[in-house]
This record gives sequence, structure tokens and C-alpha cells, in this order.
Amino acid sequence: MCYKILVVDDEPDLKPLLELHFRKQIKDRELSFLFAENGLVALDKISSEKDVDLILTDINMPEMDGLTFLSKLQDLNENLISVVISAYGDMGNIRQAMNIGAYDFLMKPIEFNDLDITLSKAISENQKIKEALKVSSQFIAIQQELEIAKHIQQSMLPQELNSAEVKNRFDIFSKMIAAKKVGGDFYDYFFIDENRLAFVIGDVADKGVPAALYMVMSRMIIKSYLISNPDLQTGFSHINNILVKDNPSSMFVTVFCGILNLTNGQVEYVNAGHNPPCVITSSFEIKETETTDGIGLGVSENFKFVSKKFTLQQDEVIFLFTDGVTEALNKEGILFSNEKLINSLSQCANLSLDEIGNKVIADVRVHSLGTIQSDDITVFALKYFGNKNIL
Repeated sequence: MCYKILVVDDEPDLKPLLELHFRKQIKDRELSFLFAENGLVALDKISSEKDVDLILTDINMPEMDGLTFLSKLQDLNENLISVVISAYGDMGNIRQAMNIGAYDFLMKPIEFNDLDITLSKAISENQKIKEALKVSSQFIAIQQELEIAKHIQQSMLPQELNSAEVKNRFDIFSKMIAAKKVGGDFYDYFFIDENRLAFVIGDVADKGVPAALYMVMSRMIIKSYLISNPDLQTGFSHINNILVKDNPSSMFVTVFCGILNLTNGQVEYVNAGHNPPCVITSSFEIKETETTDGIGLGVSENFKFVSKKFTLQQDEVIFLFTDGVTEALNKEGILFSNEKLINSLSQCANLSLDEIGNKVIADVRVHSLGTIQSDDITVFALKYFGNKNIL
């Protein structure tokens, strides 16, 4: 790499001396030099020569002195390294130049051994700054891409169902708070037919971009399969085999999936290694759903999943969540826990579905106040209104 050095000095003898001393580096294209007789000319050269790496500048010059030049240089390019040159008795100006932002200084008359050492240090510092700026630019680009990915992921979450489909039949609350820009949690809900509603929550065993990509694939496979083949036992065994075979990173996802029959409140469900949801009864008792002894999807091929059933009564709620809720830590390292979740839900009498969901999230945040969120937090609640006005 050729480092371009701008020399700002009104002494005409300096140019041939530098070119002679650095003739080998100039020939090998390790260094190149530009020259300006004062700060005003130097500013023009910096504006036209965008790839100047280092500045060597005198302090006492006509038209624009070195101190004025350095102050304007800070506004033009604060990352450009400058070395000042001045007479031995000019320490006051040298100190002022260092305060303005000069990296180092040289005394006149210049000793070339001292110049070599100083330039070597300045070039090394320049390399560090360039690398830091490169990393910073890459980081900004990644953050921008992740922000776009976040919006894409949010847009992929299910939109509100048509009001005519849900009026007097059920209500849904859902919220996902990713630990990073994008996350591995997901939820979904969709009609199997006019009287059966499928609902799903999942948690990929990873975070960030890899988890988000695996989440998208898992969600799409589950939805596309169940819409055409709503048999949970055979369906989840088949979906699991797909994820096992197409899984070079050995990732897996825990999933709870239920199908609600809107005519009678019966819920058939499969639990693939996920946290058991809670049912909030009409009398505000909190009951955990029974496990189905399933394992995470993508863990083991040919696993046979088993479904179970229960019935939601009128105005009862099933509350689903990911382990980012129950495993949220406080500053003492204590989990929010299932017990605290059940306690939070038991305080939700006479609250709307939105208020219940937001209360749980608020309780988790109060518990983990002062800590960094370490996992995605997702809650999904479905309230069944009974078999009124079935279409």
C-alpha cells in the first residue's frame, strides 16, 4: 500500500531533501509526497486529493499558518493524522498544535533518523485508524441490514384475521420481543377450515440471524403442512423428519401447536418439547396443559408424536409463552420461573386479553430490571368466546 503524505511548508529546500531521502520508498511505491507552501493551499489539495494519509506541517507560514490549518483540518477530516514541524524554541506553539489534534512533532532542523521513526509510528497509527473505520463501516452496514431483517421478520408475523371471522368467536393477543435485532421465536394462527383454528408458538434453540432463518423455515413447513393435512400426530412426525434431514447445523425448535374447534371448544394439541401453556379458567384458576412427551423438532428422526385433547369453556384463555418469559433473570440470577408466571396470571381477574398479555410482559421486565435481555420473549393468548354465532 502506498501512503500519501502531504508536506505543508514554505521552505523550498525541503521538497528535494525528502524526495532524496525517501527515494527508495517512492520508487517502490511505498510512499508518495504532495507539497503545499501554506495551509490554504494544503486545504485545497486535501479537498482534491481524497486519499491523503498523513500531514507533515510547519507552524509558521504565510497566508495561513499551521495552527489555523490544523484547526480547519479537524473540521475537514478529524481522522487525518498530522505531525507538526517547528523550531526548538517554539514549544508554546507545538503544545497548542498538540492540543488541537496533532499526533506528534519534529524539531527543526529535521534529523532524518527522527523523521523515519516518527513517520513509521504515524503510519502505524494511520493503519489502526483505517482498520477501525473499516470495522465501524461494516458494523453500521450490518446493523442496517439487521434492521431491514427485523422489519421483514415482523411483517411475516400473522396479521389480524378478518373481523367477520373472529367476531364473538375468539380473541387473540400476541407479542414478540427479540433479544437481538432478529430472533428465533415465532407464533402463528390460521384457519384449517371455517370452524377450526390452528395456533402455534415456537422457539429455536439459538439466537440472532441463524435462529431467525431456521425459524422462518420451521414456521413455513408447519403452516403449509397443517393447512392441507391437519392430523397433528402424523403431521408433526413428518415435519420433524423434514427438519432433521435439512439441518446441517444441528439446530432444533420447540413447538406447541393446537387446533381449536370453534363449535365446541375442543383443543387437540401436540407439544414438541415446548413450555406447557396455561389455561386461565372462567373462575381464574390457572392450569398447565398436560405434556405429550414430545421432543424438539429437528432433534431425532422418526420420532412418533402423540396428541392430546382438552376443552376450553366459554370465556376461557389459553396462554402460550416461550422460555424467554420463565427464564428471564434478575440481577441476582434468579429466574422469573413458572411459579411467578402462574402468580402473574392469577392476578388478571377482570382484565381484557390485551391487559393480561401486557401485564405478564411488564412483570417479566420488572423482574429483570437492570439486566440485559438474554433471550427472545414471546407471549400468545387466545380467548374462546363459546359457540355463539358459529358461521
